[in-house]
Amino acid sequence: MKRVANDLAADFGKILGVNGTVVVADWDTTISKSSSKPIILLGTVGQSSLIDSLAASKKLDTSALASKWETFSYQVISKPWEGRDAVLVIAGSDMRGTVFGAYDVAEQIGVSPWHYWADVPPTKRQYIWASNAVHTEGPPSVKFRGIFLNDEAPGLTGWGGKKFTKSQYGSPFVTDFYKHIFELVLRLKGNYLWPAMWSSMFYLDDAKNGPTAAEYGIFMGTSHHEPMARADKEQGRFLSGKWDWASNKAGVKSFMEAGPVRAKNWSTIYTLGMRGSGDAASPTLTSSALQDVIQWQQSALTRIVGKPLSEIPQAWVMYKVRGATPCFLFPGPDG
Repeated sequence: MKRVANDLAADFGKILGVNGTVVVADWDTTISKSSSKPIILLGTVGQSSLIDSLAASKKLDTSALASKWETFSYQVISKPWEGRDAVLVIAGSDMRGTVFGAYDVAEQIGVSPWHYWADVPPTKRQYIWASNAVHTEGPPSVKFRGIFLNDEAPGLTGWGGKKFTKSQYGSPFVTDFYKHIFELVLRLKGNYLWPAMWSSMFYLDDAKNGPTAAEYGIFMGTSHHEPMARADKEQGRFLSGKWDWASNKAGVKSFMEAGPVRAKNWSTIYTLGMRGSGDAASPTLTSSALQDVIQWQQSALTRIVGKPLSEIPQAWVMYKVRGATPCFLFPGPDG
């Protein structure tokens, strides 16, 4: 949360010329009560003593946020405590709700979500005024929303190679790169990412990629032909035998199992199903074999992740026997 507060403070600097000052505060923090500077209070319901104290005193209504998914509101509170005329409160129902609220305010004052990726200049202002109206958004109508870095070569790969230090496997898509992607997803009020996959292995190109995605609150998946959180390019390096369910079931199972073992403690949506090697049609997979694959994958997930299947987000990707048009289903914690 402090990272997002720092982003918002810097966003105000882009507009006004002077960055805000970030203070990690609780109800007893002196600056939050007595400072003459304008204050923006950023916090999550149930996790911030300042937010919860304002709600308990009936100065802040959090009923629209209670038990909601990725919901936020912001409003000006008059006389929140003695000695303070007003404070702008940005409150979220959960971590991402709070993050979305902060970035929404940043966009309202003139900082585009695309400020980095499209070089969108900030809108310079001398003053910023906050409306007395209450602004509330959420929960989103689509639970998981995000970006797939498909066809990333040569454009993105070439640019990345000039901007970032390549991994031991030669990929520029390391944590310093993905931090910008994670921020973009959150500024666009998304929560989900399929990473670059033509010549990359998200979890191996940088050991910090997985935990950093979780820190940002991003659900990571893998593309339509990369089941169980393992990259296509991992198959050639680490799979024992052929990528073939009919002739190498034991090898394929062992390879797939390593995905949830690696990613089970992070925010992961597991791609289920199977396709031929390198996103090609499989010469041996049939509809009945695909049923066998998915049944085994779900069994492995419950065993490795240690949760009921209904609490493990999954993306089912099922192909025709020939052709390349995928179909996506997203059973999550709510079924």
